[in-house]
Amino acid sequence: LAIRIQATGKHNLEVSTLLNSIGILYFKQGHLDRALEHFYDGLSIRRLVPASPRDIATMAFNIAEIHGERGEIEKALEYWEEALSLERVQYALRRSNCANRDKKNIITILHRLASLHRSNGNLDRALQCLEDGVSVALNGNETDEIDTDEIDTDSITDNNVLLTELAKLFGLMGSIHLSKGDTEDAMRAFTKAMRLNNLAGLADHSNLEMNGLVLYSVCRLHPPCAPAA
Repeated sequence: LAIRIQATGKHNLEVSTLLNSIGILYFKQGHLDRALEHFYDGLSIRRLVPASPRDIATMAFNIAEIHGERGEIEKALEYWEEALSLERVQYALRRSNCANRDKKNIITILHRLASLHRSNGNLDRALQCLEDGVSVALNGNETDEIDTDEIDTDSITDNNVLLTELAKLFGLMGSIHLSKGDTEDAMRAFTKAMRLNNLAGLADHSNLEMNGLVLYSVCRLHPPCAPAA
């Protein structure tokens, strides 16, 4: 890093990329303060030099992730919102190219935002973020109204990335509905999440958790009959 700064000066994209890489290493080692310091330095550079919205969003994403890890929800929300805004711009610029990757980034951020709003007790805002994510996955536009009960999952079975992201959205949606006591909505969301997971060919522990949550919601809706006398 010092050699690169000496050769090119501090304010260029390559230096910010090195700062980001070093920040990631510190993050993996559990040194969150040092990681955050490098991410902030990288972000300040990317705001000053010619950089794509994605370049800046990446730094904001990493900063948000660390603030979230440290339980600093308001700061995390601030940088997730910045990353989301930049990813929207990126998607608009490249709508015909790499569309699914851009969609995935937007959906990932909306999922993170929903998780933080849930932690903050703002369940309605969390659900709105998840519904926006579903809209992005299907139409590419968060403002589109989507009836989640009418989604034709068969229309996207050729795209495992979006199937996986949709499954995560509906899984969290089901958990939030369950915590609100909306058992029927929870069961519908969990069932969709399970179907999407199966379509994507996933087989991990999240499936087991989701199966348990669905079973729980079904049992609350339809408790087993008492044994006959």
